[in-house]
Amino acid sequence: MTLSERIDAFGPPTPAFALPSSGWRTFQDCLAYVDYAGCWLAIGQPLGPDPQAMASEFARQARERGRRAAFFGWSPSGWQALPVGQEAWFEAGQWRPERVGEFLRRARRKGVSVREDPPEADLEPLVRAWRHRQGMPPMGFLAAGRPLEMGPARRRWAAYSSAGACLGLLVAVDLGGGNHLVDFLILGRPVPQGTAELLLDTAMKSLPGRVSLGFTALAGLPARGGPLLALMRAASNHLNWLYGFKGIYNFRARLGCRFRPIVLAAEPGQLTRALWASLVAFSHGRPDRFALVTAGRLLSQPARVREPEGWALGAELLAAALIPWTAVLALCDSERWFGVAWLARAWASFDVLILTLFWLLGQGLRRRRRQARTLGFLLLGAVLADCWMTFAQALLYNIPRASSGWDWLGLLIGCSGPPLAALFLSALLLRAPLRR
Repeated sequence: MTLSERIDAFGPPTPAFALPSSGWRTFQDCLAYVDYAGCWLAIGQPLGPDPQAMASEFARQARERGRRAAFFGWSPSGWQALPVGQEAWFEAGQWRPERVGEFLRRARRKGVSVREDPPEADLEPLVRAWRHRQGMPPMGFLAAGRPLEMGPARRRWAAYSSAGACLGLLVAVDLGGGNHLVDFLILGRPVPQGTAELLLDTAMKSLPGRVSLGFTALAGLPARGGPLLALMRAASNHLNWLYGFKGIYNFRARLGCRFRPIVLAAEPGQLTRALWASLVAFSHGRPDRFALVTAGRLLSQPARVREPEGWALGAELLAAALIPWTAVLALCDSERWFGVAWLARAWASFDVLILTLFWLLGQGLRRRRRQARTLGFLLLGAVLADCWMTFAQALLYNIPRASSGWDWLGLLIGCSGPPLAALFLSALLLRAPLRR
């Protein structure tokens, strides 16, 4: 049996995951997997009458080739399992439009309508603008996909305004075995409230069987656990501004979805390797390049950071970076670097004040305090004064006396910090959603 035939016979590996496309490997036509970071990372349960035996054989052959086996979405008996998120889904006939009735009425009052099989020309500008808004570049592994790609198993609906403008797009995939996946739900900006709900309502009434809204990363994590779970909870709390974990989960919960946990499973002692392999897979095999591209996008367009939490994290990171620098100033040879015995301690005291203000700014942004904007302006003035004094000190005293590579490195670090902090604060005050 081929993989497609097995999906029809035994159901998809898990309804959250569509049939793998190019770049995937298959194991005995019962399992799809990728090979990253010394790990064979498979999707869901093997498709066959004895999944446990197939998993054991899969792991054995992985070891023979110097790899380790892991499963995303299913845990064989006796393996370690780490919760990584939840899948949102509806059983057949469980969609209840009345749960979002007010949203549907608002969209219809604004003249929003939905049609199936929209023209490609209507969708291209919408998808292009959506990709441009994303803080992160397109991901791989389970998040890979092309919204405009069509095939016999894919259906799509588009929302239109009364003037004929394309407002949103929903793409659904038939996974076989009576299962469907909502692969993409894309909205333009701005759109009338209820546009997403109207798209879903139209699609749900046309899709028979079980419908999955997909994988919600880092949702439903246990409150307690080992260091890996603590790291993932921290990512959920501090990187929500970049990916929107909580917003996606809250939207799906409001629709009345059922949720089931999705786990990452590995043989005993191999869970850390499996987690790293999954991160490498999501970043197309190059996490370093993925991180650099993401940072470049955010620096080139600060408006991509749409939530105060992102700016709060930036302020807190600047405060953390000042801690070792302040310690260096407090312990350095003040007469050698500044010409007088007291000036290094004065700079260290000033930096203690600055890092405290940056930390308070981060806390104010997280809590949406009105004082955050005032504090931002105060900090910007202090940092600009720091820039002027730092450059004056470097030009008048340090540069004429620099004689080694260490001298120039210290000058570079000292002179680059204040301008970077000023740029961050300027972008924050100009583009961030601070209360006025």
